[in-house]
Amino acid sequence: MKKKILVLSAKTGGGHRAAALAVLEAFDYIEHNLEITHYDFIENAPRPFDDLPKYYSTITKLPPAYGSIFKATEGKRQSKFSTDTIARIYKTHLESVINQFNPDIILSFHFGANCLMPVIAGMGKKIPYITVVTDLATGHPMWFDERASACIVPSHEAFVRARTYGMPASKLHIIGLPINRQFGLEKRSKAEIRKSLGWPTDEPAILVMTGGDGLGKISVLSRRIDNSKSITSSVAIIAGRNATLEKNLNKRNWKKQTTVYGFRDDIADMMHAADVLLTKAGPGTIVEAIVSRLPIVIYDFLPGQEEGNLEYVVSNHAGVWASTAALATRATQDILDGNVTIGGATYEKTRLRHDHAAEKIAEFVKNYPV
Repeated sequence: MKKKILVLSAKTGGGHRAAALAVLEAFDYIEHNLEITHYDFIENAPRPFDDLPKYYSTITKLPPAYGSIFKATEGKRQSKFSTDTIARIYKTHLESVINQFNPDIILSFHFGANCLMPVIAGMGKKIPYITVVTDLATGHPMWFDERASACIVPSHEAFVRARTYGMPASKLHIIGLPINRQFGLEKRSKAEIRKSLGWPTDEPAILVMTGGDGLGKISVLSRRIDNSKSITSSVAIIAGRNATLEKNLNKRNWKKQTTVYGFRDDIADMMHAADVLLTKAGPGTIVEAIVSRLPIVIYDFLPGQEEGNLEYVVSNHAGVWASTAALATRATQDILDGNVTIGGATYEKTRLRHDHAAEKIAEFVKNYPV
């Protein structure tokens, strides 16, 4: 009889769903006797909970407000209260989800889904609940609910933070942040990939990313790079789902060879084609760049949630943090000129961990006792 796995994710930001999809893909590359269901627990929830992705997108465009909310709720008691309150309000719906799928194991990629745990306990069921943390360093304490059967974290930094909020060490497993396997598989040269993308092949390439929702100080930064006489390269800008940003950037008269894209599915190709990445401090993008061996310049971050990612990038010799457009432009120039390099033993250890995280998580779940 097949073991039934219920995989939970949501479209708040891009990271939760992307991590879940990476592990779902990894299941296809290992031998298993599992029945796997992927379920967006927010999209299928009653109102107003199903509108959370829209609210999340709005509040992340106001970093100070986002940071204030993060700090105000950054506590073990506040987190448990929030989880249990959601569980009480949506008890009937959550029970129906459990009864509908009747899983043997729940694999969660979003801390909001922790509201299922008290509901499961109230139903008298014993279903192993495994959490995969998708924040590299300073994740919200709601991730670290000690009622989970196991908690998979992407880094030593996340392990330490989990212990700070009372998560037993016996439940913590440092495996890595799962990403699409294409980021670690590329064998073509940069020139070959650039040609396939329609980028110039005779000069370096800068990739500028804003996250799935098109956030960050991209307008000022891209103008600064375009006006830099010392940087000779082509530029590709990913505006994500921000159609207004994409439209405005496409209206500009660029001095450099510049291509503006909306939301893309071929980010792995672009990372392997580029020589430097400018990005906000999203954990998924950082890990994808590390696995792609692409130097990183972080130019923006969400207060609270992404603050630890700045130090993570620097301490792992993956890139630099630049707090202004001027510093980001200078850092980009330094990387292209060879004055700043990435790599080393620490970097390679980190890269290897993330490169194989999806497969290791799939194996962990396959072998987890029920």
